[in-house]
Amino acid sequence: NVHGPESIRNGEFFEMRIKATADGPIGELVIGVDEALWEDMTVNTLLPAATDETSEDHEFRFTFAELDAGTPFLMKVDAQVNPDIFGGNEGTVTVYDGEAVLAQVEIQMTVLP
Repeated sequence: NVHGPESIRNGEFFEMRIKATADGPIGELVIGVDEALWEDMTVNTLLPAATDETSEDHEFRFTFAELDAGTPFLMKVDAQVNPDIFGGNEGTVTVYDGEAVLAQVEIQMTVLP
């Protein structure tokens, strides 16, 4: 589940919340965010802090500890739309167990002047 604005004005701050609840145990929880989704945006805060942060295959990846079945996980991102964006961004948020894809959500964010 990904919660964030569908429409926003450039220059505004916003919050994105990425929630995951495991049906079974996850050995290594990784949240991936397409670079295109955050292009020309400034990420101010990301909670909780990941144990590892990488950029690979046009995706920002944030690695966290294992997650027991039925345990909810919440990643909170506070960001700002840079003034030069017009039209919007789109991309995918992916939940992994290590390298294995568990779930994907397509996100579109319209940016108004």
